[in-house]
Amino acid sequence: MKKLIYLASFVIILASCQSAKTEKVSADKKTAAEKTVAKAQVNQEGYTLMKQFCFSCHFEKMNSGSKGKMIAPPMMMVQRHYKPNFPDKKDFINAIVKWVNKPNEADVKMPGATRKFGLMPPLPIGDEKLAAIADALYDMDFGASMHQKEKINMHQGKMTLNNGQKWTLEKADMARVNQIVLQLNNFKSGDIKQYHQLGKDIFDQAKKMMLNKSYDEKTATQIHNFFHQVEGDMHRLMTVKSREDGEKYKNILQKKFDKFGKFFE
Repeated sequence: MKKLIYLASFVIILASCQSAKTEKVSADKKTAAEKTVAKAQVNQEGYTLMKQFCFSCHFEKMNSGSKGKMIAPPMMMVQRHYKPNFPDKKDFINAIVKWVNKPNEADVKMPGATRKFGLMPPLPIGDEKLAAIADALYDMDFGASMHQKEKINMHQGKMTLNNGQKWTLEKADMARVNQIVLQLNNFKSGDIKQYHQLGKDIFDQAKKMMLNKSYDEKTATQIHNFFHQVEGDMHRLMTVKSREDGEKYKNILQKKFDKFGKFFE
């Protein structure tokens, strides 16, 4: 009798294990299917062209192993910087096509990368191919690596003083920061688009400072360190979906810019 009970128990346990394995396989298949669907939504012709023309200089993603090997920003970071500025897909594609045909400082959306790597050379492969590449880039899902920027950022470092003293900036740049602080402190609006514009205005002022070639390397590095700390918040302000989120990121930027005077004068 005991043997029958043990046998029955073993069969039940075996069946439970088999059921768990089946559920896990089904979940894995579902995850793989979801990834396949996500990949299928990306313009495959554009992605093939991206591998052919872009990956020789740009890594697809940012990772710790590529940090010292980059000669241009990763494509995931290009997407991260362009989408807040051009959330509409058509505008995004047009901006990428315009940039790759004629890179110039007036249109820079990645001032830190431009300072580090310089302007990229034009890539005259035709608007049709460039549009297909931009179409694919807009839709690409870079997954969790999109959120690892703070850990493996190719530029970011800690703020430090200049031998115990503040870093000296040009009057025009200090005026730009004062203007940003004034805008943040006086900003009041219920219009989400106005929050988007505020983010873009702050970015435009920051870009001019980051591209200023008159600073020595140490001063330029500290300027970049500061603006890389606020970069994500500027981008989020450009793309907020509600007034509440607009206020949230405006307030975050206010607090961060309040600390600017601790390091610069």
